[in-house]
Amino acid sequence: MTENAKTNSTSSASAPTSDSADRCLVHSSLQGIVWIGDGAQRNFFETPLHVRLDENGVHADVTFGPSEASALYESRGARSGTSHPAKSGVRFTPEILRSISIADLSGKDRSAYLSLLLDPYNSSRYINYVYVLYGGLERALMSTPYEQAYSVIQQLMLCYYDRDFHEAVSNLLLFAALYYHRADFISRYRDALDKTHIYRFSPDLYLASARATGLSIGAEDLIRLYRISGIAKLNYIKFYRPKFKQNLENLLSERFGRSEISLSAYCGEIDPESLPRSELRIFYNPSAEPGTITLPRYSLWPEFVKRLKADLMEADARCDREFRLVYGYEV
Repeated sequence: MTENAKTNSTSSASAPTSDSADRCLVHSSLQGIVWIGDGAQRNFFETPLHVRLDENGVHADVTFGPSEASALYESRGARSGTSHPAKSGVRFTPEILRSISIADLSGKDRSAYLSLLLDPYNSSRYINYVYVLYGGLERALMSTPYEQAYSVIQQLMLCYYDRDFHEAVSNLLLFAALYYHRADFISRYRDALDKTHIYRFSPDLYLASARATGLSIGAEDLIRLYRISGIAKLNYIKFYRPKFKQNLENLLSERFGRSEISLSAYCGEIDPESLPRSELRIFYNPSAEPGTITLPRYSLWPEFVKRLKADLMEADARCDREFRLVYGYEV
């Protein structure tokens, strides 16, 4: 991210504060990042927030408008009826989130949402309420201090095993790593993946973030990205993942002298402009426009895909040889 982008993105944001916390009962981790539009704790002042990035082929020019669907207002009561009730009708998805605000919640649903703010990491909570909270956290993540919002979003990811939610969160966290140049954010995200085993993320953004931050990749990263190799069947990844990972680590160590290396060491450099481009939605907050970024299709990077496919097939072949030797059969 350029220094100009940093300045633009933070100077126009109303940074969350946690003054007078006793008047808004929320979990301690949410203090200051739940948006409040009036009263003594007001931290949302209806000013736009600009998110701009043009680096490593990734382009973002998103504006969070002066309204915030998740903002709480003491002076505004809930509607008696709602066109988008949280617990009836359709199940919420990230796309539906773009048309939902707290004002759309009935009194009962609003009370349930406020209860969520007190206990956000209870996995028995209804995912629809989590989506409403998540929309506001997107804005907080692009504001200052963003580390608190990152930690909360990651913790929500670990608590709620909803695949659509995981995909939205994954791409947002990867974008934040790229936007703030935080390799540690990717490391923390990878640790979360090891716990959830829900691999719903953009491989293009995963590689763009690793490349931009200089983060080393290893066997586990290659396994997470195996689908872009085009290999239809890798039984050892599915049924004997630790053994497959060990063979892949051994292969990398034999070639590079270590099991984790930079992307450039693994497959060389590439001009991002030489790759096809795609559009990816990052923000589902209703006020975020356009809410999407454009980025190179790193999943079509010829040298990377060729090397990935060859290494995965070699690790698979080594597993075959070991199983024939020890058990007399292949998987």
